Amino acid sequence: MSQKELLQGKYTESYLSKVERGRVQPSEDFLKFVAARLNLPTADLVSKKSVKVKTRPKNSKAVREAQALILTNANVANQTRQYQAAQNFLNKLELDELVTSLKPRYYSIKGEIELGLKNYAEALVDLEQALQLYEANPKTPTFDIALVLNGIGLVYYNQNKPQQAIEKHLRCLEMIEGKKKFDSHFVVKVCTNLGHEYRMLGKSSQALEFYRRAVNWAEEGEDSSALASIYWGMALAYRSLDNSRENLAKCKLYFNKSVETYENLGQLIWAIRARAALAVALIERDELDEAEEILKAALSISESLKDAEALFMVYTNFSYLYSKRENLVEAEQTAQKGVDFAQKGSNFLHSGQALARLGRAKLAVGNDNEAAIASFEAAIKALENTEAYQDLEEVYVDYALALEKLGKLPEALQSYKKLITIRKTSANRANSNARL
Repeated sequence: MSQKELLQGKYTESYLSKVERGRVQPSEDFLKFVAARLNLPTADLVSKKSVKVKTRPKNSKAVREAQALILTNANVANQTRQYQAAQNFLNKLELDELVTSLKPRYYSIKGEIELGLKNYAEALVDLEQALQLYEANPKTPTFDIALVLNGIGLVYYNQNKPQQAIEKHLRCLEMIEGKKKFDSHFVVKVCTNLGHEYRMLGKSSQALEFYRRAVNWAEEGEDSSALASIYWGMALAYRSLDNSRENLAKCKLYFNKSVETYENLGQLIWAIRARAALAVALIERDELDEAEEILKAALSISESLKDAEALFMVYTNFSYLYSKRENLVEAEQTAQKGVDFAQKGSNFLHSGQALARLGRAKLAVGNDNEAAIASFEAAIKALENTEAYQDLEEVYVDYALALEKLGKLPEALQSYKKLITIRKTSANRANSNARL
């Protein structure tokens, strides 16, 4: 099927080209139309054995066009989050027979698919290969390089490596911001990513700077989905600042904006997660009754949707609430539920946070300090796979205190020494990041 046959005159080939290269944000109607034309939603396409395209016929122009169309189909499938279908398209190509000029695009799309599937190590290999090939060609369009840099940054962010992510996204932003030929939606994504990454490093002021830039671009482009994520990030950034009434008010304001926007978009799971995060901010400031009402509502919806990540957040936050109220048994029970749901996934940060909360709850109950220490050790093991230094520091402090409580003073001393090392590492990373 040619591009002309694919589009049936409903859309122009120029528009498809711009969508495929990421120069415009495709409309939902366009994506549905193309997906239907390619039969992407059908189980037959996903399960069908891939047919390899032999690329050595006499007409080299025809070969390139055929391969380019397959890559276009793969990219459209990827944008509609039909990752298996996208992989099926790529599997039709023999890499060693692929036209050389199309290889960077192949690796770029393959990396984006792996990123969507959360295969971060594989995604990084493919995207780095795409970047190397693109940069070796001085005629490569700037946007192609920027798109790959953004993908690499997202891989690092999802691996809880914000410093490396910031390096890639700052370079990407420098290439695109203020350039009229670039779609504002892409600039919003990159600014938002930088906000998230600076916030992960505990640099709330820098995070807010990028979130505000993202808001300006998103409001200009009427990008509601992006605004929901930005508002959430801004709320978390204000939560990390001092405990002034003004910062609390802004924290609540932006969390509520995020919840409202997600609900208007019909994205209930994300609305739940935003509510759970708002509850933490309220618990930290001892507004416990309001936090409890929010968590109860979030729990009810989370259970109906059976979303493990949302349930991890809600139960872990309930444990925090009960600990504040000194309802120690309930704190331990809900912390254990939080661990159970966190461990259904493969997110080291979530597992570490849940295990740390369980360790604190067990230590507070006081009838099984060895179990509390085991929870802290498991939390440390999980968090050491991330760059969440603030979480790791807090766990090492609690771990050392638990060891002291059991009279294990040499082990406690080692824990404090490790804490000092982590703080130095965190400070060195922060200083390095400030020079990026």
